[in-house]
Amino acid sequence: MSEEKYLETVIDIPEEIYEVEFTSMEERLSGSELEPGLNMLKEKIGDADFEKYFNVLIDIKRFQKDMMIITFSENHSAIIIREYYDILKEVFNVTNIRVVVQSR
Repeated sequence: MSEEKYLETVIDIPEEIYEVEFTSMEERLSGSELEPGLNMLKEKIGDADFEKYFNVLIDIKRFQKDMMIITFSENHSAIIIREYYDILKEVFNVTNIRVVVQSR
């Protein structure tokens, strides 16, 4: 029995609930007020690190001079704080940054 067929027999999932493929942070922030900062960040840190640590973020929120970054990994959280904290403050023009870990 396939896993999909098994889940159908175990759980009655309403049609309103469906799975959406994860999209990159660049796609989600396209056209937003955070897009210029994200582009500057990518230029400053390079494509490889940007793809690894920032394009896979769950979310980025900014209110005035405060920013919250939501990531899925404790390791990524530590690296973002250690390696990119000052760059983030500069490119997004914020003074306070919180990095929060949330599982996917």
